[in-house]
Amino acid sequence: MPPEATVADEGGDGYGAPIRSLCIVAFLFLSACGSPEPARSRAPATEPETPRPDEPGDAECAAPHDCAIVHRGTCPVCRRPTLEDVRAVGAEELARIRAAPSSCAACDPEPEPNPDLFATCEEGRCVAVDLSQDELSRCVTDSECVVTEPDCCACQPGWVGVRAGAESDYYRRQCGDEPICSPCERHGAPAHLLARCIDGHCAVREEPPPVCSDRCAPVDQDRCQPHGQPCTCGYLHQPFADCVPSPDHPCPSARAFTVACDPRCCP
Repeated sequence: MPPEATVADEGGDGYGAPIRSLCIVAFLFLSACGSPEPARSRAPATEPETPRPDEPGDAECAAPHDCAIVHRGTCPVCRRPTLEDVRAVGAEELARIRAAPSSCAACDPEPEPNPDLFATCEEGRCVAVDLSQDELSRCVTDSECVVTEPDCCACQPGWVGVRAGAESDYYRRQCGDEPICSPCERHGAPAHLLARCIDGHCAVREEPPPVCSDRCAPVDQDRCQPHGQPCTCGYLHQPFADCVPSPDHPCPSARAFTVACDPRCCP
């Protein structure tokens, strides 16, 4: 070994020997234990994320009427449903769901429906939509909002708020350009239902209905008021309730209505 190297090892600043010893210890440790492996995460494996309700699902479609919304869980929720409680399915899955036996207990009381929820077809896939959070209901002021029926065929109960001028787009998004239903009779909204712009979206708010007088005129027999007397001074508000012929309900039809007052009949 060259003399200068020996001098450098034995003298100098004194760091050489400790460093050499440390390297030997490290070498022996690694030789005994093997090379270190990358640290493994102890976090549990995560399940694949469930698609958002408003994202396209697996059901293929060609038009909005190919899709329907159903409850997401095994049984429907016993409260007013939200977008997270439903999903969009195609006709085949809907038929299987309806044909399958159900062990779900009935809700008591029966929950209020959410007319803002509907299914449509986007980019060839069925998707569930909440109108109250959709662009069709976006607003800045109350004057931009209107109340309309929640179904392109005017056959479903309830009312929804939508941006003024967007009604046709709303109905087209539900039924496409050529609805396959037989449209029901469409009506104007009751006077006590108002469209308000709340948190940037149109919504329906109900004010106390006016007190109506007894001025009535006979109409078709399949239109009943809650007390069973036909009357034009009312508004056909909730279709498809039960109407059983009786002395108190003299309407022979199974199609009946609860009535909100028409302001023309109110003092």
